[in-house]
Formats: sequence, structure tokens, C-alpha cells
Amino acid sequence: PAWPQILANKYPQLKISSENFGGLTLVQSINKLNAIDPVDVVILHFGTSIGWPSAVVDLGNKFGMDFHNEFAFHQPPVKSKKHGYSLLKHKFKMHLRNLIKYFLFIFGLYKPRINPREIGDQISAVLGLAEGKARQVIWIQHQTIRNQRTRVERHYYKNFYNRIVAEIRDKKPVWLELLELPDSFVIPENYLHDAVHLSELGHQRLAALVEGLL
Repeated sequence: PAWPQILANKYPQLKISSENFGGLTLVQSINKLNAIDPVDVVILHFGTSIGWPSAVVDLGNKFGMDFHNEFAFHQPPVKSKKHGYSLLKHKFKMHLRNLIKYFLFIFGLYKPRINPREIGDQISAVLGLAEGKARQVIWIQHQTIRNQRTRVERHYYKNFYNRIVAEIRDKKPVWLELLELPDSFVIPENYLHDAVHLSELGHQRLAALVEGLL
């Protein structure tokens, strides 16, 4: 079970409901928040995936990448267990992907789809709506394992995460709690093999962190 269900199982006397939306952006969350009824506590769990525009969709899957997917350039987070020719082929594809990334980056074609300068306004809009929906709001800012990404990606992801956290801290009202996943949490055992979604143990540990704020 995910961390909301873990809390619901532990406290059956409380009415706890949750909804999951893959790739939900700050702007998209406004409509979701607007649709809920007033509650005691709203917990927002946002990822830090910034996404990348697909600049060469016509290439299709030729190099093992679905260019119709904005996350097509993402590399596997763990080392391959393949051997021999399969391992060489796997490494070739990985190096080719990174080469394409750097090539597109140099020409300004490989960049985040979200403008960092708009983050502050988007956060203000989400918090303004959340304030009218609950007496307490908890904002969870997710972190992913980034050790298999290129230096360019790690730079962007780190800056994007820090920008969000800084904006929330700057605006932080008394009714808002910000939960950052500490570096001690961002370890392989807390994540699935995609290095993004939480493992069973990760959900249990996050549930404990959230419980500490309630």
C-alpha cells in the first residue's frame, strides 16, 4: 500500500482519501484542488520531474527511445545485468542517448518544459486555493535518485528542486508544513528500479514522516 493507505489503515477512525495523478504539474493541480470539498488537512505530494520536450519525434524507437514521450531520454537508474553482446549493445544505446542529449542541449533544443521563472506564481496559486480548502496543508516535495542522469540533467533537477523549496519557504504561512525528503531518505532501498517511485519500504518511511507532522 502507498503511504496514504498506510495512514488510513493505522487510523481507521479518520476519514482519509487520496488520489494519484501521474505527471501532475502545479498548474494541473489547481483544477484537482478546486474540485475537492473542504477538509481538515490537505496533503500535497508533488514530484520534481521537469520533463523534456521531444525534439526528434520522427526517429521513433530506432535507438530504444520513444520520442513521443517527453521522458524518452531518461536512462535506467541501475547498472545492467546483461553480459556479452547484449551488455555492449545496452551501453552503446546509453552512450548514444547521452550524446544526443548533449548535442540537442548545445543547440537549445533540449531544455525543461517548465519555465523556472513561473514557479513562484504557480506555487502561490496552488497555496491560495489550498488555504480555502483546509485548516492545515502539508506540502511534500519529492526527490528522485539522480546518479544515472547526465550532468546537465542533474544540474537542472537540483536547481528546479531548490527553486521550489525556496519559493515555498519564502511564502510559508503558519498553516503550511513543508516536508522535504532528506538526502538520508534518497537511497535505493526506498525506491523502485525507476529511481522515481517509492518502494514498499519507502512508502512506510514516508508515512512515518507525514505522521510526525499531523
